[in-house]
Parts: sequence; structure tokens; C-alpha cells
Amino acid sequence: MAGARLQQLPPDATLGANAGRHRAKKIGVVVCDGFALLPVGAVVEILHLANRVHAGTSTDGSPYDVRLLSASGGVVRSASSIGLQTARAEPPSHADAFHAVFVATGDPVGNHADATHEPPHAALSRFVGFAAKVFAIADGESHDDTARPAWLSAHVARTLAEHDGLERTGHATSPVELALALVESDLGAAVAQDIGRRASQPLRWHFCSLAGKRSVAALSQQIQRAAHWLETNATRAISTDDAAKFASMSNRNFQRRFKAETGVTPSEYLQQTRIELCCKMLADTRLPVDKIARRCGLRGGAQLSKLLRRRLNTTPTDYRAQMQASLKR
Repeated sequence: MAGARLQQLPPDATLGANAGRHRAKKIGVVVCDGFALLPVGAVVEILHLANRVHAGTSTDGSPYDVRLLSASGGVVRSASSIGLQTARAEPPSHADAFHAVFVATGDPVGNHADATHEPPHAALSRFVGFAAKVFAIADGESHDDTARPAWLSAHVARTLAEHDGLERTGHATSPVELALALVESDLGAAVAQDIGRRASQPLRWHFCSLAGKRSVAALSQQIQRAAHWLETNATRAISTDDAAKFASMSNRNFQRRFKAETGVTPSEYLQQTRIELCCKMLADTRLPVDKIARRCGLRGGAQLSKLLRRRLNTTPTDYRAQMQASLKR
């Protein structure tokens, strides 16, 4: 899990043994009291995978050197009370070397500011001001500008103006999408796509745009149960009308509620579930492509090929070869 990996990293962790020697780009992950742990962990996991994927195709070392930082350094508590050891964000000695900074603000229980020191947000604002790119890490539902402190919004706006091609959708972009966009900008679309295939299930959920900008925890119990039913029965010849009946809703109301809560239609969710089942079987078995497609609820190999080209820009044969090659590394 991303959160578990995050807790194991020292505050100045380099996600790659040779990062320093090869001028790895410094990435700051700044956390504040009460930050949301899972989005931060997701960003760290993406950068970790970027180093692993890059190492398999290049000999010039890891591309990223990730530092966990905070206003004062030391242990910072997440919203779930899990402590994270951080280093102090200190400008200008090394902040000007940071390629990008991700900032996870929070909702602290109390005010920890010391009257003899400047407020934490002032120190962070000075530090972030030296970064080339600044991204705000939100916690699932909070993706609008009003949810950010004014000082952070100003820095995000500054870097948006300078790097328009990276964050075109601005505040509507999730932390996972931001991290993948950064990797794509630095290392190319192929690496970003590879990360999406290797990432843990929560990251694949975001990567494939399942659930839109929503977190699974935000779904109502009725829709969660319906989504689980679609996953469980994806290999059968089912329809969204069957799912609506399971949810004890009219098909029209079910379609509306499912899309409103998850960001995708029931049909899109079912299709993506079937694609993921196919991808797993392609990687784990030697079965023919057509047989895999039919076992996973699709019409046949031709439909699977079309879907993989559209979703992952690859073919079933190439995907299988890539996955088997990665297992041999």
C-alpha cells in the first residue's frame, strides 16, 4: 500500500540509489498537520514507480530524488493520527534546486505555531516560492481553489502560468493525475502508461478515470454494493439493468446515481472491470487472447484489442510481453 511505503521513507529519502550522482530532479512532498495520508502516499508511489520503470530502460540513474518536508521538520501527524518523519523546508539553501513541490495542507486540531517563530504558512510560502512547479494535494473531495490556503493558491497559479502544458485542467486535477502528468512531462507518455499498469489498485482506479475525482469512501452504501456486484459478475453476460435490479432502483435512477457518485456510467465501470480482468489473465496465463476476452465477459479478442489500443495504447500481445518482461527483471 502507498501509505505503508510512505511511512518507511526517511525525510530525505532518495527513491533510487544513484539519484544524487546523476543529478536527479528534486521533488518536495510538503505535509502540514492533519494532512490526508492516502493522496500523499499515492504521489510518492507514482514517483517510486517512475524510478523503477526508468531504471529498466536507462543506465543514467533514477530521475527523481524525493524529500519529505514540513515547515518545522520532525514528526507531522496525518488526519488519521499517523506520524510522518520530515525534514525542514528551508529556503533558499536548497529550495531553488527543487524541480517540483507537492503540498498537502491539512486541518490541524490545534495551533502549533510558536509566538517566537514565523507562522508555518509563511515559512512554507517562502520555501515553495523557489520551486519551479507547485501542486496542491487534495484529499479526494476538495479540488477547488476555495479549499486551498490563499498563499498556496498564489504559488499554484504562478507555476500554472509558467507550465501551461502540464496542468491544463488546473484545480480540477487529482493528485494522482498531477503526479502522472509530471512524470509524462519529464519521462514521456510510455513511462506514465507503464506506471498506470504497475500501480496498486487505488492508483489504477484514478489512472483509468474510474470514480472520477471521488474517493471510494465517499460512495453511498447502495452504490458501493452495486459496484461490487458488477465486479463480481463481470465475467457473466450481465447488463446494467441487472445491476439496477440488484440495487432495487429503476434503471434510469441507477444510471443517474452511479454516474453522479463515481464519475462514470455503470457500463463504463463494467467495461473497465473486464479490461482489468483481461490484463491480469494476459500477465498470469498463456491462454489465447480470444479465450481470455470471452472468459472476462467481452465478445472476443477483436473487442479486447480495440479497448486496449484506446485505453492503454497497446495490443494484448504487446501488453503480455511487457508484463512478462517486467517479471523477469
